[in-house]
Amino acid sequence: MRSIWDERMAMIDARAITLMRPGSGEVQTGQHGGRPAAKLGEMLADLEGRAVGILGGRVSSRRLHVMLAHPWYDAVILPWQAGLREGDAWRAYACGLLAEQDVPDPEAESLCIEDAPYGKARLCVAVRHALVQDLQSAADHTGWRLASCVDATSASAGRFLRRLGSDCTLVVVEPGTLTSLVRRQNEWQELTTLRFDFDKPLDSALVVADALSGRPTDLPALLAGFLPSHINVVEEGHWQRLGSPGPRWDEVPI
Repeated sequence: MRSIWDERMAMIDARAITLMRPGSGEVQTGQHGGRPAAKLGEMLADLEGRAVGILGGRVSSRRLHVMLAHPWYDAVILPWQAGLREGDAWRAYACGLLAEQDVPDPEAESLCIEDAPYGKARLCVAVRHALVQDLQSAADHTGWRLASCVDATSASAGRFLRRLGSDCTLVVVEPGTLTSLVRRQNEWQELTTLRFDFDKPLDSALVVADALSGRPTDLPALLAGFLPSHINVVEEGHWQRLGSPGPRWDEVPI
C-alpha cells in the first residue's frame, strides 16, 4: 500500500545540508553558508510535487524530518542532584552548566533533558530556539510540516541505550566531529567532543577521544552516528559498529 506521506530527511552539519527522500535514492546536497534555515527553504521550494491535504485539508501530507549535527547543538552531562525534583529546577541546573561551557545565553535554548532513572546523571542537549523556529518557518512557507527535529547525540543515545550495557563508551560520529560518552554503572559519566575530519584515520581520532575522556582500555566502545561508507570499522577488540541515530536515517549517504 502506498504511503499517504511524502517525506524528506534533512541532515544539517557545519557546512552543508543533505536532503533525501527515503527509499528512493534521491539525494540533494547544498552548502548553507551558515544560514541553514534559508538554504533548506530554497531546497524544499525546488522539490516537485503537491502539498496534498489530508484529514479534511488540515494537515499537509508533506513531512520533513531534520537531524542536527554539530555545531547546531550543545551537549552536557548533568550529574545527579538530590534536591532537584521539578523540570524547571533541572532546566535551571542545566543552564548553569551550559553557561560554564561558554554556551551563549543558555536560557534562550530549547533543552532536551533525558528522563533517566532516579539517582542517575542525565544527558542534556541544547538547541538554539531561534534555529528551530527558522526551520519551522522554512518548512511552513514551502508547504511542508516539520514532523521532527532531533540532534545526533541524544538520538543515538536513545536508540542504542538498551544495547550499551552498564559500562561502556558510546562514540557518536558526525561530519566534522566525534563525541565520546562514557557510561559507568548504568549512568553517563563523561562527555567529550572533538574535531574529526572524514579524510583522517578514524583509529587516531578514537585514541584521542579515549585519552580525553579517560576511558579505560578494557571498556567496550560502540560507534554510532554517520560513518562514511569509505571508513571501515573492524569489529574486533573493544570496538563495535551500531548504526545511525535512528532507523529512518540508515539510508542517508555521507
